[in-house]
This record gives sequence, C-alpha cells and structure tokens, in this order.
Amino acid sequence: MVYADYLTQTNIKENLALGHHYVTTFPGLAMWARKSGATSWSWMGDILAMGAGTAEVYISYADSYDGMYIYVMKGKAGWTTEQQVYSTMVGAGNGSFTINVNVEPGAYLRVYSREINDANYRAYTTPIWFN
Repeated sequence: MVYADYLTQTNIKENLALGHHYVTTFPGLAMWARKSGATSWSWMGDILAMGAGTAEVYISYADSYDGMYIYVMKGKAGWTTEQQVYSTMVGAGNGSFTINVNVEPGAYLRVYSREINDANYRAYTTPIWFN
C-alpha cells in the first residue's frame, strides 16, 4: 500500500522511493513520529533529525478482522538483532494510539502486526530513521 497524494504514476513512484508505504496481506498499518513536544510529524520512510531523546510515535491500524498484535521494533546499523520496544493487542476494526520511545542517532523504528486468529494476515511498515 502506497500513501500518495495523487494516483498518478509519478506520485506513486515518488512515494515508493520515499518509503511512504507498507506491505500487507490484509490489515492496514501506518506510523508517524516526532520529537516529543514538536508539532510536525515524520512519515514511515522518513529520516527524523532529533538527536537522542524521546520520540512520540503515532500508530494507526485498519481492517483487522478479529484483533491484532502490534509490535514496535527498534534497530540500528551494526546491531545483529532488533529489539522489541513495545507490543499490544488491539480489537477488530480500526484505531490508533501513541507511544513514547527513546531513540538515538542511527536508530530506526518500524511496526508490524499479525492478526490473532489468522497469523497469515500481517502488515509491515517501512522504518523511520533517527539522526
């Protein structure tokens, strides 16, 4: 799924290149982040220049049949594995929530979900990088 302002070939390609998309087998999933206290949000795929500190992460989900597990993963170049920094279970349907996560330059956050009763229904966002 590509987030694009216009359904033109050019706009879709531009947003794919920017990482403003997610991969899914059915449910919808998106995330944005900003430095705590800031007014503007960065999309998944963006680089957020904020140094070390607390990032406010907004997560939106849609079209879940029977509820989903949602996981927020943190990684960094040079790490051999990601860290799970948050998880929750949400009900069927649509919704959103905000969490706070400590980040540092070079780190990234990404979100993935899987439906409770059918783990084949999953979604994966592209990461937001922090500098």
